[in-house]
Amino acid sequence: KIRNDRFGNYQRVEGVLSGLDKGTTTYRKVFRNVCIVGDSLMDGLEAYDILNSNNLITQVSASLYHLSGNVKRIIRMSPKVLILHYGVNMISSEQRHLNNYINMYTDLITQLKTALPDTRIIVSGILPVDRDIARAKRFGMIGEYNSSLKAMCQKLEVEYMDSTSVLKAHPECYGSDGIHLSKAFYEKYWLRFIITEKGIVGRESTE
Repeated sequence: KIRNDRFGNYQRVEGVLSGLDKGTTTYRKVFRNVCIVGDSLMDGLEAYDILNSNNLITQVSASLYHLSGNVKRIIRMSPKVLILHYGVNMISSEQRHLNNYINMYTDLITQLKTALPDTRIIVSGILPVDRDIARAKRFGMIGEYNSSLKAMCQKLEVEYMDSTSVLKAHPECYGSDGIHLSKAFYEKYWLRFIITEKGIVGRESTE
């Protein structure tokens, strides 16, 4: 079911999903105007050869310093859509670290918004870890971090994306470490979720 109609893409989203099922289109085509930037959870898109590498700026163990170092590159790319995922490597049980994380993210997104006024910026909430791993005090903070991310996005007037439901529905997609994810997560579930939730159809509409 297509739940997000803010971009007027109901029929086109349905067509894209049908094309993926029939093999008449590919994720590489659908996401050709999308730049995805982030940590090792985003690096899976390149490691599994799902999207074109020139649409991805990712690094294993990346923090927001990775984003800071790539702001100029992202601006040069001038993507139609920019999806960001950072945080799993920065989570701490101390409030001051959460505050620093939000402050730094706010500054970087403000830079990107100023330089790329026509780019849709989508901030992904930190993807949840497996429930056994979540018992660790640090990972138990993911919910609080995501609440702060959502509030940040509202303040900055950029989009927030919560993918928690995808992993709750498909816990079999976790790797042995309970953090990283299988190829099936991206191919069968997450990218389709983004298409549905955010109206990504290969050419953007903001009507």
